[in-house]
Amino acid sequence: MLHDCFYKPNKYHHLREYLLQLLDAILYIKKIPVTKVASSCQRLLTIVKELSVKEIKTIVRLALKYPSATRALLGAMLDELKRGTRNRTPFQIIKSDY
Repeated sequence: MLHDCFYKPNKYHHLREYLLQLLDAILYIKKIPVTKVASSCQRLLTIVKELSVKEIKTIVRLALKYPSATRALLGAMLDELKRGTRNRTPFQIIKSDY
């Protein structure tokens, strides 16, 4: 790649890369082979559920660079997880920050 000479990895690179891969999976959810969208969405929802507060804040920030459909699906996933819990969730913490 052309920008490899400017690439400087840091200790957060792997976290960011993982979250970008997750956003790419949401972006191309209809193109995941040998599975239905509903089952892919359930699996992605399970993965999103395991994210920490810091990771959720980061993925929300990174999602701003993605198309509106990707942001909408991520928002729907976060909203679905928010409805399924009774205690103060990472999503309430994010909401109170903005």
